[in-house]
Parts: sequence; C-alpha cells; structure tokens
Amino acid sequence: MKQFLKKVSPFNNSTKMPVSLFIIKKILAFWVCYITGLFIAEEMLCRGIVLHALKEKTSFLTAVIVSTILFILECYFV
Repeated sequence: MKQFLKKVSPFNNSTKMPVSLFIIKKILAFWVCYITGLFIAEEMLCRGIVLHALKEKTSFLTAVIVSTILFILECYFV
C-alpha cells in the first residue's frame, strides 16, 4: 500500500509511473487550478474592483445591488 501511495502521489515525478496515471494526474491538476482561478477572479471582480469603485460614486446600498447584479450576470454567462 505504501508503494502504491508513493507512485500515485501528485508530488512524485518518477519515471516509473504508468503513462495513464500521469495523464490523469495532469488533467486533474489542470481542472483544480482552472476552477480555483475562476473563484479568485470572481472575488476580485465583484467584491474587489466593482464594489469599491461603485461605493465611492454612489451609496453603499446601490453599490451592493449593482455588484450583485453583475455577479449574477457573470455566473450566468460563464
């Protein structure tokens, strides 16, 4: 069991790893990074840039409502 876990570890770059397992690990790593990036981008856009920019020009309630609408549209189109 210990040898198996060592072979499938994501930090193991051993050449003894089966090619199919290597490809699966790369695909999973891609999707984890992609989904994480989407969440970070959403947070920066809706709660970072848009909300603070609108908060300076309008009331806080208006800024929250517009930011929420933009967030809903972003989730709908992505």
